[in-house]
Amino acid sequence: NRKQGNLCSSGASNEVAVTAFLDGRIAFTDIAKVNDCVLQSTELTTLQDIPAVLEADSQARQMAMNFVRVEAL
Repeated sequence: NRKQGNLCSSGASNEVAVTAFLDGRIAFTDIAKVNDCVLQSTELTTLQDIPAVLEADSQARQMAMNFVRVEAL
């Protein structure tokens, strides 16, 4: 199911964004911006196994962290 990749990326980016908000690094409204940025940058793929899920999660977290750094400047 190609939606799995989006769900994985969405969950991972949201965790990063909410943590950044709670740490005072981004505004509340930036949470949606981070999530949108990651989802727009995520290629829709079918996640066939656990390593693929972990890789999608890792990539989404990295993208979200990069976006948070830019927003926090």
